[in-house]
Amino acid sequence: MSTAKRADAGQARQRLEAPFKLGDRVAANGLVGTIVADIDTGEYAPAVRGGGWSLLTSGVLVRWDDATITHLLEPSITLRAFRES
Repeated sequence: MSTAKRADAGQARQRLEAPFKLGDRVAANGLVGTIVADIDTGEYAPAVRGGGWSLLTSGVLVRWDDATITHLLEPSITLRAFRES
């Protein structure tokens, strides 16, 4: 795994509190990504809008920097948010 994908890559970050919002940068298990959908509020980034997510009823979608997308039902347990400075 490249150091650019690691949450501890050495860049200064400011921690944000949950709930997460569309566009928030998040980290989990050494990966860094962006919230691209908030299923609870019905907000979707253009890249995932209309992508067949209608079966999901809650949680968030995270697009990791390696381009994979993960659905998380309990993001506040799994993720930590930050702002890159």
